[in-house]
Amino acid sequence: MLKLSSLQFLRAIAAWMVVFHHYNQVIFDWDMGNSILGAQFGDFFKDYGKLGIDIFFVISGFIMFYSLHRSPTSSGKFLINRIVRVVPVYWFYTFLLLFLTTLSVVETSSQFTLVSLVQSLLFIPHDNPSDTLGFYPFLTVGWTLNFEMFFYVTLACMLALFKNKAVIGTFILLLVLPVVWGDHWAFGFRTILTSSYLAEFAIGLFLGFAFCNVSYFPRNNNFAALVIFAIAILLMYIVGITQNKYLTIGLIVTSVLCIRDSIFDNKLGRLLCYLGDISYSTYLVHAIILFVLINYFGKSPSPFMELIVLVLYIFGVLISSTLSYKVLEVGRFNHNIKSYLYARLKTVANII
Repeated sequence: MLKLSSLQFLRAIAAWMVVFHHYNQVIFDWDMGNSILGAQFGDFFKDYGKLGIDIFFVISGFIMFYSLHRSPTSSGKFLINRIVRVVPVYWFYTFLLLFLTTLSVVETSSQFTLVSLVQSLLFIPHDNPSDTLGFYPFLTVGWTLNFEMFFYVTLACMLALFKNKAVIGTFILLLVLPVVWGDHWAFGFRTILTSSYLAEFAIGLFLGFAFCNVSYFPRNNNFAALVIFAIAILLMYIVGITQNKYLTIGLIVTSVLCIRDSIFDNKLGRLLCYLGDISYSTYLVHAIILFVLINYFGKSPSPFMELIVLVLYIFGVLISSTLSYKVLEVGRFNHNIKSYLYARLKTVANII
């Protein structure tokens, strides 16, 4: 398993960018002028918090290249590993939200039918039955997992067809699809096939290639990391993130990959890396905690009540993420699912 400390640190940053982006959205409707955190805090996470998703997509592309570079595998085994990594936790929180909604513990704008719930669980993009959200699954943050699973399935298919050339084929396809697909038949999948988000996985694949194969890539070079990060921030400040999102995010991830891992060899560094370890659970659980809080405290609470909400939110996300990681992601539960899938699909995986 890939354990670059700097990358885990970046995962933690990306996850909490999204956490506070949604805090602004759900609790304050994008206006934190009366918040104890201040309007500038709110404006920052309104404008830049969602970049955590872009960072996650680039990291995902990098990890897939790096993992396959270090440990080549069959398409079947690759896909099983990704399913085990993504599905159990996502399904757990989807059903938890369903349970809490049924008990009226939370109220969300997201709705479901039996068909849409199945589509959500199978990562099939569809129009949310609420008619106001657009193409979102029942657990709305799961929209990103539709992209992740599309990327994994695409890479698995390329592994089956082209073996050692799979990454090249995937890289080209991810860049070409949004340009050539147009308004063709694909039902909800058109929202993925025509999306610029696919390019971010391709950027990650490219960075993985550079990191593993380019001898002059500045690995373990904190000075290079600082310079590259400064260029990214300067570019974002002068030109704006919208016009240069790919370049900026690519530079940010590159800068983090340059950091010497020893910088995290201390209590604070290990804590930040651990926040990266649990970032998947953090991403999924934070939305449910927000729904619970708004059900009891309402929107735009008074300063004193917001302090309570903020403390409950932060510690609720941290505690829930930790338990989720230990039980669902790396515990016996996860191990048993992986063993079951390997036992049932071993023959198919070997054939593929």
